Amino acid sequence: WESFPIAHSTHRREIQAHFSPVKLTSMADKTEKAPAEAKEVEKSASKGRHLLVGLDTSDHSKKLLPWALKTLFQPEDTVTLVSVIDFVPVPVYGHSAMANPQINVRLEKDLEDKAKKLLEESAKALKGKVAHREISILKGPAKHSLVEYAEEKNVDMLVLCSRGLGATGRFFLGSVSDFCVHNSKVPVVIMRS
Repeated sequence: WESFPIAHSTHRREIQAHFSPVKLTSMADKTEKAPAEAKEVEKSASKGRHLLVGLDTSDHSKKLLPWALKTLFQPEDTVTLVSVIDFVPVPVYGHSAMANPQINVRLEKDLEDKAKKLLEESAKALKGKVAHREISILKGPAKHSLVEYAEEKNVDMLVLCSRGLGATGRFFLGSVSDFCVHNSKVPVVIMRS
């Protein structure tokens, strides 16, 4: 069992964990370039890309990570796995036996625990396959949280899956992936369901 340290951010309500990097060997070590040029090549070669992957507990989302491992991720990449909790508190009025404000605290904690478990299991699947692994739990509307977080963390790509809502579902419910495609300042890759 691998333990994942969690740090709390004060700017946004997020929970974040960082994982130790995998040591990479660079092609710059094997080239015959000037020392300054070789250092520049080594720096760019070891940097890799920073990919932000949005995960949830849906069946569509369970297919996203294996797909991304096969088609997108490279050994030098940094992958941040994110789950967004859009918690709406339950009203606590009515019959006195039912009015328990601690219900909301327990419900939100349960959602956080499920998200943390999902992200930790997903991060383990990436061990040894990417240079750096991070997890974050964001709170708020998913579409806005993902776009803002991608910009804030200066990621190179946002990776999501479509939920298979269809035109009617997208019209009434809105689509997180559709919103991200139209509002994100970084490229968005969507795995179709």
